[in-house]
Formats: sequence, C-alpha cells, structure tokens
Amino acid sequence: MIAWTDSVRTSGKLVIKVSQLAGSWGHVFRQALREFNNLSSAHKLGVSIVEPKQTDKAEPNLTVQTASGPVSASYDGQTRSGQFDGGRLHGQTLLFWRDPENVVEKGFIYLPSEPLVNTPSGQRPVGAGVMTVIAVHELLHACGLDNDDHSTDLFQANPQVDYGDTPAADRVLIGRGPKGMPPLILDGATAKKVRDLWAK
Repeated sequence: MIAWTDSVRTSGKLVIKVSQLAGSWGHVFRQALREFNNLSSAHKLGVSIVEPKQTDKAEPNLTVQTASGPVSASYDGQTRSGQFDGGRLHGQTLLFWRDPENVVEKGFIYLPSEPLVNTPSGQRPVGAGVMTVIAVHELLHACGLDNDDHSTDLFQANPQVDYGDTPAADRVLIGRGPKGMPPLILDGATAKKVRDLWAK
C-alpha cells in the first residue's frame, strides 16, 4: 500500500483522463467508473474517481488507455516501461512517487485491448461484465493498493473466468464454489486497506 500526496488524499478525489480506449472499452470503462464509485460510497472508502470537468485547470492524477505490446509511462524524470499482453484478463497500473516522501503523485492505467477467454470453440473476447471487473481492479490499484494487497474478491490476483454461452454470461469466479461476478464483490479486508489509505 502507498498513499497519495496529502493534497490529493484530503480532497477525497482522483481525476482520471480517459485516453485511447479500443473496442467497447469506452462504454465499459465508464460503467466501471460508476461501479467503483458506487462501491466506494457503499463501503465508505473515502475516495471517488471522476473524469475532469472542462473548467479543471490542474493536470489529472490518472490516465487510462488500452494497450497491447510495449507500454511506457513517464513522470518527473522517471520512465517505466515493459511488455503488455492485450489478450490477458489483467490490466497494469503504474504509480509514480518521489523519494524520500514516498507518496504517489501520478498514475497510469493500462487495460488489455481485447481480453480473451478460452472456450471449447476456441478463444473469444470476454463479455462486458468481466471487462468491468478488470477495470475496477485497476482502479483499486490506482487508489494505492499493490500486488501484495490482493485478496479473494474483485481484487484477486489471478481471475478465473467461467465462460457463458454468450459473452454477456461470462463471470469471474470467486474462491470456491459457483459464486461469480458481476455483480462486483468487495470484501472487508480490501475495503479497509483503501479506507486506511484515504482516511482524512
């Protein structure tokens, strides 16, 4: 876990610029934003994530885009890059902070351009419900959670998809048994970690 700068944390808000989103991600990501903010309100996380208003003059805290292949992000003289598989059921969030304060100042979210699931008929794109789970997972990373904070809810490390007869019926499995998402499930442990990061 790593907190954002005091000015951002006390505002209780992250502003995200939506960049280039492939395929149906434009619609799905905005649905994911609504889902995140609904969860945040229900669990009193202390943070909302919103798109900038036309009157906003400050730079957004976050940007989001889809990717497949090399990714690179730069902030304040630092650059981080790597390879990104646009067909996996994972995104990637890069957070930048300045030593020695160790507080986050900027974040970059990458979503898989076409996440795929294996079915008896071969690979196909997953449905919007699974894409929403992927996006909200990355929004939790953007709040300051890292891989060590993964849990068994929507913030699980390795999501397994129970494919449906149609993409709309696809579900992300949770733990043992048939329980799956959507609807999104945020457990108490994950919620507490976010609340602790955003406590005023």
